[in-house]
Amino acid sequence: QPPRRGYLHHVRHCGPESAPRSVAYSVDFGGLLRGVHPAVAAAVRRSAALLGRARAERRSAAETRLTEAFPEGLEAAADVFRTLRASRQQDGIAGGPSASRSFLDLHSGTTKPEVLWELERARGDGFEQALAAAERARQRMHAAALAFLREHDLLVCPCTLMPPFRGELRYPVALGGEGGGGGGA
Repeated sequence: QPPRRGYLHHVRHCGPESAPRSVAYSVDFGGLLRGVHPAVAAAVRRSAALLGRARAERRSAAETRLTEAFPEGLEAAADVFRTLRASRQQDGIAGGPSASRSFLDLHSGTTKPEVLWELERARGDGFEQALAAAERARQRMHAAALAFLREHDLLVCPCTLMPPFRGELRYPVALGGEGGGGGGA
């Protein structure tokens, strides 16, 4: 449960027993997050440093160990996400596997291309096996994250790749200087 007034306030004012002893941070999970904007990366580093120093600012507390680290086994995260999302799109939007073909026939002209792609992926050959493999990989990543958090009290990382962009864009066309495909209004 996150503290009501934010982690920095909590670290500065909590008792020594609940202050973080180890803060891990990563701006890109070892390169797995491509295109992190320099301003976002700088904000992650500043936040981690603030949390690392906040405990030491109190004379009665030892310094917090600050480590650039992240849970192991995240290499499959993007594919796991896409596979699980395709399954959820099929169940939530199209009404399940048996109804997805008729949904595609009726709504292909009014549905975002990204959603259509996910629905087609979920209808593809071998998707059930891919879904089972994705769920097993998700469980392994979850176990690795729990093990990581037994060693580190906090993990500071980006929750977005870039600062705000124009609202009329459906999604950004480039991340951190790398072209990302389409976009537009």
